[in-house]
Amino acid sequence: MKRIIIYIVTNLYLFLTLLAITTMFGLYDWYSLIVLVVICSFFICFKKIRWKPIDSFVLFFLVYSLFSFFFSNYSFALFYYGIKVQIVSLLFYFLARSKYFQDNLFIDRAKPIFTFIFISAIVLYFFPPAWYTAYKTSNLPDGISSKMFFELTRMSAFWPASYFVGTSSIVSIIYISEKIFIKQEINKKNIAFLFLALICLFFSQQRVALAYCMLFMLILTLMTYIYRLKTRKILLRFWLVLLFIIGLIYYIVINYMPAEFVDYVLNRTINEEDGLIKERILLFEDFFKYMSLLGYGLGRFGHNALIYDMPSITDCEYLRIICELGYIGLTVFLIIYFSILYKGFKTIKNNFFEFFCLGYYLAAMIGATPLEAISQHSFLIWYSLGHIVSKSVKVKYK
Repeated sequence: MKRIIIYIVTNLYLFLTLLAITTMFGLYDWYSLIVLVVICSFFICFKKIRWKPIDSFVLFFLVYSLFSFFFSNYSFALFYYGIKVQIVSLLFYFLARSKYFQDNLFIDRAKPIFTFIFISAIVLYFFPPAWYTAYKTSNLPDGISSKMFFELTRMSAFWPASYFVGTSSIVSIIYISEKIFIKQEINKKNIAFLFLALICLFFSQQRVALAYCMLFMLILTLMTYIYRLKTRKILLRFWLVLLFIIGLIYYIVINYMPAEFVDYVLNRTINEEDGLIKERILLFEDFFKYMSLLGYGLGRFGHNALIYDMPSITDCEYLRIICELGYIGLTVFLIIYFSILYKGFKTIKNNFFEFFCLGYYLAAMIGATPLEAISQHSFLIWYSLGHIVSKSVKVKYK
């Protein structure tokens, strides 16, 4: 039984993809089974951890989050949603701290799944069958405006929105870039996978992910020169090809796409009425009254709050943590995050994937709530934190 549980968690991306496909066809949502398996794996892994001081902070954050239900009077259904998403994702820290997840098997096994997702996403995006178009439009509200229609232009594969594909793309770009340019595992499959991820990232239209990707590639180029890696010449060629592809896409969009669509994409990105900074400032103004020392409880302002016609914070993780877990919860979380991020930075060649993933989420949390969104791989945040700590442990597990 232990082997089966560890196998399922190690292949989590496979089961999340199967879940998306089955629910897309209207079958039973069996995510609760995944939750149960992760909880079981937590108890298996917890006793196999070589304890470090930072682990106590994470454990405190876990207990504090659970205890926060008693801070205010609100629906248990919202609290349960917080457990099902946030707490279950947090458990991946302890999984990554155990001997069962010492190596990179969890991420390595995701590569073929991501390849399948990307190829499927491209096929469904450019050659959508009638049933797929019907599925996509069924997730839109009544009275489809041109703006809502253009939301269909964001590549999403088997998911209603593009977040899973977009996050999978940026995660894959970081993963495969380490393989190619740092570990120098240069082959046709890895290069093809990199371009697949880049294509899907572009058409998912995830603004923060796209901006971070450009920043990441610039930092990666600098690293190849600092460490005098042989792959720096290959990376320069990659830049030339990438710039050519961007130019080609720009030409096609400007000359062949409807003007209304081009305006929508530009306005969504830079228009001051829909600007990222202005939106976040207004969001803070609306939720100032909910900021407190202890907060109002785990899950209180999550996505499910919308179902109960209650205030929901889906566009700023830092604000959501303050409102749910208070200044204490945010302080503990930031201590955990930045102390481990610094540890990863000091040994960046050994923690390349984890460090740059955490860097991405640091930016993403300004305009989204990835800690409570499985579609944005919330578990990967805690897994990366735990894995950096595990790599710093000198003693070998028996």
